[in-house]
Amino acid sequence: MAAIMIDDKEYTPKYSSDTTLGDMGKRDKDNFEHLMKQAETKEFPSHEIAFLFQLQCMNTVLVKHGVKIHQGAKAKKIDALLKKHRMRIEHRDDIYLPVEQRGLYIYKGNQDQIWKENEIVAFISDPYKSVIILTPNFSITFAKR
Repeated sequence: MAAIMIDDKEYTPKYSSDTTLGDMGKRDKDNFEHLMKQAETKEFPSHEIAFLFQLQCMNTVLVKHGVKIHQGAKAKKIDALLKKHRMRIEHRDDIYLPVEQRGLYIYKGNQDQIWKENEIVAFISDPYKSVIILTPNFSITFAKR
């Protein structure tokens, strides 16, 4: 497989030219299912507190992988930091996903991988409503490697 140049560095793609999007999607789904085997769910009394916990979890994962985002940082600066550390964050809120699978998918690439070949390192759900003993609560499901 031919190497490609990104930011003056040479990378050899991990996938062959005949890899389909379906193959890549299946691999992504397998990695997500493996990650979710160690998932935890926490309950919070309000949406605001659950949202703050989601942000705290995201920050913890990013710091673990060397990305320190300062409060008030501009979007371009954050994008540059994520790219430098080969990190990518996707927010998925597709209505066809179960509510506990809607949220932040955090990916990190290895040194020999190009940016789009990242492996999932964490998932943090968006706050979702749950009912425990007839009291509405908000839950966050999260998992990390």
